[in-house]
Amino acid sequence: MKRLIFLILSTLLLLIISTPLCATTIFYNVSNTGGNSWTFSYTVENDDIDEGIEDFSIFFDYGLYENISVTGIAVDWDAFEVQPEIILDPKEKGSYNAYTLNSPIAMNESLSGFSVSFDWLGNGTPGTQYYEIYADGNYEDEIDHGDTQLADQGGSDPVPEPSTLILFATGLLGYLLSRRRVS
Repeated sequence: MKRLIFLILSTLLLLIISTPLCATTIFYNVSNTGGNSWTFSYTVENDDIDEGIEDFSIFFDYGLYENISVTGIAVDWDAFEVQPEIILDPKEKGSYNAYTLNSPIAMNESLSGFSVSFDWLGNGTPGTQYYEIYADGNYEDEIDHGDTQLADQGGSDPVPEPSTLILFATGLLGYLLSRRRVS
């Protein structure tokens, strides 16, 4: 009985440890504006940053994106783009950078109106991008990061996928239990 309780508690601990904790979510919609020209529209949601969101950057990989251009910005915000280039670093990414001129995105609030156009050099439809959230206008002081998520298109809710760690732990637990019974 003690072993069963230990296994249950260990499994719960693994689930808690492996659950990603993000204080923000940046949702995107993508639309083709003709040929290889596309536009991303973003909504930034603050779920847990008490001081609010003042600055963020969304990154564009070299070799997949070019001709990045700010096409929309929320009221009382400003933005600039950085083109992906290979001149200084082969891994250098372009970025869409937005910062508040007045008031940050308060906790439990969201703000939309951010958009960027670009030429897509990849196959299919452009998708998820990496982003970073910064404190106090300091691009060195990252307070959160993650990957953008496709905004709900009015369909059913997405089915959450288990993380790799949970799958591995479950498989290992099953293997250990089956070996124990055989021995």
